[in-house]
Amino acid sequence: MKSIDRNAVLGLLGPRPMHFMEICDRLSVPRKEKDALLALLETLRNEDLAQELPGKRFRAAKKKPVPVQAGAVPETNANEATGRITVHARGFGFLAADDGLGDVFIAPDSVGGALHGDRVRARVEKGSRGREGRVLEVLDRARDKLTGIVRRDGRQFVFLPDDPRMRSPLPIEGKVPPQADGGTTVIARIVSFPRTSRDVPEVAIAEVLGKAGLAAVEVAKLKIRDGVIEPFPAEVLEEARQVPTSVLPEDIAEREDLRHIEFVTIDPPDARDHDDAVWVERLAHGRFRVLVAIADVSHYVRKDTAIDREALARGCTIYLPDRAIPMLPKEISSGMASLVPDVDRLTLGVEVELSKDGVIETSRYFEGVMRSRARLTYGGVARALGWTTEPPADPKAEARIPLLEALSEVSGLLRKRRRARGSLDFDLPEPRVLLEEATGEPIDVYRSREDPGIRKAYAVIEDFMLLANEVVAEDLHRRGMPALYRVHGKPD
Repeated sequence: MKSIDRNAVLGLLGPRPMHFMEICDRLSVPRKEKDALLALLETLRNEDLAQELPGKRFRAAKKKPVPVQAGAVPETNANEATGRITVHARGFGFLAADDGLGDVFIAPDSVGGALHGDRVRARVEKGSRGREGRVLEVLDRARDKLTGIVRRDGRQFVFLPDDPRMRSPLPIEGKVPPQADGGTTVIARIVSFPRTSRDVPEVAIAEVLGKAGLAAVEVAKLKIRDGVIEPFPAEVLEEARQVPTSVLPEDIAEREDLRHIEFVTIDPPDARDHDDAVWVERLAHGRFRVLVAIADVSHYVRKDTAIDREALARGCTIYLPDRAIPMLPKEISSGMASLVPDVDRLTLGVEVELSKDGVIETSRYFEGVMRSRARLTYGGVARALGWTTEPPADPKAEARIPLLEALSEVSGLLRKRRRARGSLDFDLPEPRVLLEEATGEPIDVYRSREDPGIRKAYAVIEDFMLLANEVVAEDLHRRGMPALYRVHGKPD
């Protein structure tokens, strides 16, 4: 295999899974040498240097330096930038450059072989409207599958992608299943990526999904569009099986024992996991002691493990009408990182002492072990405090009215001070989708949290989460430490 270099393959593979055909395209592997490349990938897998995933996908098995052939990774000079490109339906794009100097406009004839979401290297120049650029190289493909429909064009079939940002129509390699004709939604695999802005990808029909509009079909389309992989790789599942099912004695040796504190969790009734808990104690002279705890996920997700790399690739848990696609395996997300009642859980948190006016007097961090006393719902809390008569009374909430009253009082003090300094409160209802029980098809969309009392209960927990985050932010600012943060656009 003279034209395929082992080091070039190792240099190409990273944490993001790549389809075999994308590897072939990136390395310009001739058709007659694809079997040789596959054999090399299998060798790298056997040497624990590459990992094979379902669907003929590969990625680096271990994040460690590998020798890369000289010149395989071009250096970036001062007139170049790397980043991810967003392509508009009209053909132009914007490069979110890694240099932090602002977006780079890419004209339609300068997009090259890049597709929406790809990571690219581009030459950048100063134009009349700001920075403008031309794509020089695609560094990483965002996806290798598309959804759309098949249409007959004369004697042949073409593929029309659902995504308007994708070039269209696309030629189809190989046979088209009979059931794919007639407007049925299909999944197409990209077998040849474009090399210039005039080229289009070539695809092969991989799967027939069904009629557009059906819930299962639409969910599948969203997963393909956003690159969501639902099953966890075998390596992740194997690590998850090693996670203990209870807190080990050695895990709490250096931690603060908070199991005497009567923490509660307050969530929606359909919450799948419980990652934060609160508690308030009244002190002398109208003061308060507040504890806000979150599950210590980092204890079970260690840096550069398979679970950590997969969580990085997924980024978040995706909530669908009928299920969730988790960022972490259930052994962690619904197990050891869920603050379920009456069991020990590892936690991180802040303890704050407030004046009678809600002013922070003292604060500290803690690493602890806790035991939640009750799983409460917003509706149950609102009913116990007399804010609503809608949901049935919850005995667990009714038994904790003094604690809930203290939580409400602290919430009011915090909110009053926040409004006094000019903060905004967007009390916007969230949409909820009602599914037909038998088929799972959506039959209605309605507003959630419409009951004013239940909205008030939501606000209580929001205030405590904001308090904890403000304590951490103030501490980071005082220490001069950098931190990640979000900036919201100005309201209309």
